[in-house]
Amino acid sequence: ALEVSKELLEHNEGVSQWVVADFYLSQAEYHAGVGSLDEALIFVNQANDICCQSYSSWAQSKHQANLMISLSALIQSTVSLQTGNIEDALSSIRTGVRTLSHDWAKLEAASSAPDSNVSG
Repeated sequence: ALEVSKELLEHNEGVSQWVVADFYLSQAEYHAGVGSLDEALIFVNQANDICCQSYSSWAQSKHQANLMISLSALIQSTVSLQTGNIEDALSSIRTGVRTLSHDWAKLEAASSAPDSNVSG
């Protein structure tokens, strides 16, 4: 079923890059879970190839892009830990934390503004 899904995505040019990246990360997570770490890294790298492009070409918003980038960093970190590459695992998770921390700081700033409509 996974191969069929992959083929459908690769042959359907109308599929958004967000869906393709999300599919790749799902594949990476699956392969990491069953111990196919080389396959997991291939799928993480394919997702990262999409995520490193301008977010406006594949995501609906900067926030959505940051969530995908952070998820990719988490999965890459997990795979790196499983392969014993501690330095890469720490580097990857640091990327995810920085991305989410930046978004969190923006939300806090918006919620503390006197005329803010954001509930906190």
